[in-house]
Amino acid sequence: MVEHKKKEDGQPEIIAIGRLSKLRGAGDEAELAVLVDDRFQFQGMGTELYRRLVAVARDEKLKRVVCTILAENREMRAICKKLGFRMASDMEDGTVRAELAI
Repeated sequence: MVEHKKKEDGQPEIIAIGRLSKLRGAGDEAELAVLVDDRFQFQGMGTELYRRLVAVARDEKLKRVVCTILAENREMRAICKKLGFRMASDMEDGTVRAELAI
């Protein structure tokens, strides 16, 4: 899933991208990842990409989506919390694992 806008020269510019990848050996689970260009953050784009990817996961009859977030990324943790993800910290590597049962 890609969000884009037109640059001044009329060419498209990718400003955000989201990915949903089924995990090997876990046919009913997928990993979700989103990246939004710094210039376009705090406009709801990350939240919308997460919502759309969760909808795709539902359509694909997946049972769970997961993502790994850096512990200091409060904004992504807030998005996951808002969307109902359960979160568990891994103090050893400084990440948070977010998991949503569908």
